[in-house]
Parts: sequence; C-alpha cells; structure tokens
Amino acid sequence: KKIFNTQCALCHGEKGDGKGDLAADMKLTLSDFTKSETLKDRTDGELFWIITVGKDPMPGQGQRMTEVRRWNLVNYLRALSGKVPEKSTGKEPEENVILIPQ
Repeated sequence: KKIFNTQCALCHGEKGDGKGDLAADMKLTLSDFTKSETLKDRTDGELFWIITVGKDPMPGQGQRMTEVRRWNLVNYLRALSGKVPEKSTGKEPEENVILIPQ
C-alpha cells in the first residue's frame, strides 16, 4: 500500500479507483482497480509487465523500482479488487532471479 500511495496514487487514486488528481488534470480515464472485473482477464505476469515497461501515458517502473516491489504492487492491485494474495510458504525463490534476454 505504501508503494502504491507514493508511486501510483497520484494518477490511480488513493483507493485505486482511477480518480487521482493528475489523471483528472490530464483528463485521463483510468481503470478502477477496486472492481473485480477490471483485472479478471489479466494475469499477474501481464500486470507485472505493464508496471515494468509502462503503458502510454504511464511510464515504466523497471528502472526505478526493484522487482520485488513491482510484484508487491501486483499483489496490492489484486487485494484492491478483493482477491487476497496467497501467504508465503517460505519455499519461494530468493529475490536473486536471473533473467535471460530474448
């Protein structure tokens, strides 16, 4: 929530309803993440990718935010729409994931 409020809420609204001050100033219509149907057809990987590379006019966060924080945002978006993320099992891989360029 803290990351969302400091990095996303200006556009996406403090509640995640798409009614942030900057979005209003720019006359943007953004998705309402508090509605379960908004993200139902998006995978977690798609959300992570959008956060990482951006989606016009939203800038990507891949250079500004760690991978773990971007995944935490995905979990937070799911929680906003009513889906509670699974609890850690302790068997998840460490943060040091090697990405292979394609």
